[in-house]
Amino acid sequence: MIWDAKSGYIDKQRRKDLMKKKATSDIARAKESIARRMNSKAAKNESIHVVSHKSKWAVIVEGSQKAYRICPTKEGAINSAKHLVKNGIKKEIVIHKKDGSVERQVKSTSISDDKAVVSP
Repeated sequence: MIWDAKSGYIDKQRRKDLMKKKATSDIARAKESIARRMNSKAAKNESIHVVSHKSKWAVIVEGSQKAYRICPTKEGAINSAKHLVKNGIKKEIVIHKKDGSVERQVKSTSISDDKAVVSP
């Protein structure tokens, strides 16, 4: 017999059943958590934005509240964004002008390893 704080003494079979039930509920909670993250707004967005940030340039993953990286030059920010796209994290880079308007969009298929993506 084993002591249980809620119901007093329980036998070994009852304890095994309780442990199995707890493990099943833990797995179900983990699956729900993963599903929520996969269905979240941030997971659905496929773009990385390169935007002006004060006197520097920021790399912002779409759907995120904070900048992924802040670089002193636009080219550095574009190369940082290109690194994320090459690693398969996102699929597109949206490069903005200093005034915030979209300068151009770069798809993952047009990014090669040998050439750096720089603004014209």
